[in-house]
Amino acid sequence: MKLNIRKVNEKDFINIDKWWIDWQGKTVPREILPETGFIAEFEDKPISAIFMFKTNSSTAAIQWVVSDKNYREENRNKVLQELIKTCEEEWKKDGGKFLFFWGNNKKFNNTLVDIGFKVGDTDYDQLIKSI
Repeated sequence: MKLNIRKVNEKDFINIDKWWIDWQGKTVPREILPETGFIAEFEDKPISAIFMFKTNSSTAAIQWVVSDKNYREENRNKVLQELIKTCEEEWKKDGGKFLFFWGNNKKFNNTLVDIGFKVGDTDYDQLIKSI
């Protein structure tokens, strides 16, 4: 597999914003995204991205996973696993010990379980306030 994973840069938002529009009809405001993001390219074509919120504790949160809606190759799940592993490696370098994810995408949650995540609370609400 000719997969390359690298840090997200400003130019990547041309694709990332389009992907969010394709999936949910709107972009995610950049002001709420962390600086740490990774993008996966397969054969030089950007196909998926993930963002990681680093904290002042030993836990980081991975969120805002997005992909090219038209990319339907069989390696989609492998690409996702590699993006998560990249977050893991980055956080370990910083001394981190835990990765955290909250969300209700069953397929994504199953991918996380497959690579060693444990299921915590299952009944939750996600609230956000712009101040």
